[in-house]
Amino acid sequence: MRDEIRRLKEELNLTIIFVTHDQDEALSISDRVLVLDGGLVQQLDDPSTVYQQPANEFVANFVGYANIIEGTVEAGVFKAIEEEGFQLNVNGLDAKSKLVIRPEHFEVTEDGPIHGRITKTVYHGSYTRCSVQIGQLELLVDARKENIKRDMDIRLSHPTHLHFID
Repeated sequence: MRDEIRRLKEELNLTIIFVTHDQDEALSISDRVLVLDGGLVQQLDDPSTVYQQPANEFVANFVGYANIIEGTVEAGVFKAIEEEGFQLNVNGLDAKSKLVIRPEHFEVTEDGPIHGRITKTVYHGSYTRCSVQIGQLELLVDARKENIKRDMDIRLSHPTHLHFID
């Protein structure tokens, strides 16, 4: 049905307002996505921007899954408030902010700078969604490697482009 709605919209050059709570539907059909909360506009943008660069914490959590880590950026280093050992090199202004990282943006590597322990796994076919404990932080990570198991120690790398919200 998604493909048919998209085909009709493009073929007939129609403007269609499609109301849904299904994020996959909204992202796959739309040219623009409007996210509302309590009747207030939270973000209006193209699907990729809404997903990759959510305007705020509500949008980040409403559209997909997101790890939101509160911290500070000082001298190009993000430091998590909840976990002293969680630090990432970033390019950005010094500020208190929240870092948004989607589970699929982490990569399980042999020498990643982030060390954690898997506390839970859910197999999804092309990936395994893991809860990874890093000190006091618990992050969602979509691992694409085989043989990912609970109670396993892993190392993670993160994307070079990081997104912050206030």
